[in-house]
Amino acid sequence: MRVAIWAVVAAAWLFASATPSNARGPYGSISVGNWKGGAFTNDKNGAFTHCSAGTTYQSGIFFMVSIAENGSWRLGFAHESWRLTAGEAFPLALTFDGQPAFNVYGMPLGTQLVNVEMPVNSALINQFRKARQMTAFAQGQLFQFNLNQTAQLLPALLNCVVSVKNAARRTGWKWSVDHDERATPGS
Repeated sequence: MRVAIWAVVAAAWLFASATPSNARGPYGSISVGNWKGGAFTNDKNGAFTHCSAGTTYQSGIFFMVSIAENGSWRLGFAHESWRLTAGEAFPLALTFDGQPAFNVYGMPLGTQLVNVEMPVNSALINQFRKARQMTAFAQGQLFQFNLNQTAQLLPALLNCVVSVKNAARRTGWKWSVDHDERATPGS
């Protein structure tokens, strides 16, 4: 079940990255506490799209943090029992460590996945980076999350993006959709 949720989340996450295709990956490995993930590519052209990691909470919610190749941050929430309407945004209040709430919009990317954009230079991402607990209030429901090891996770995700981009610049290699390793130069 966890693998199925991960596959749905990864595919939908890539869909939100500007091109309607499925994600391949994870390539490499990010493992910070219960957070697991890696780098993902567009399966149509092999281009690197993002690094992400997620974990399943006791509530059954799969919570993911992602940084795209362009530096944009996202939060993702998925649950197999949700029945959302893709493309119909709804208000969401995120509270970190009991501080004033951030009123944002959740954008369903499918029936079971919600995406929340976090602007790079925003108070929202700064609070998320420092927080130990987060609550999300949406559609009359309150969800609570202990943000264990996020202080280590966020730099790991950023390092993943920087490493992939530096390797591509340094070698001229392109991520291959057919292999877990980068393709040889010129292929």
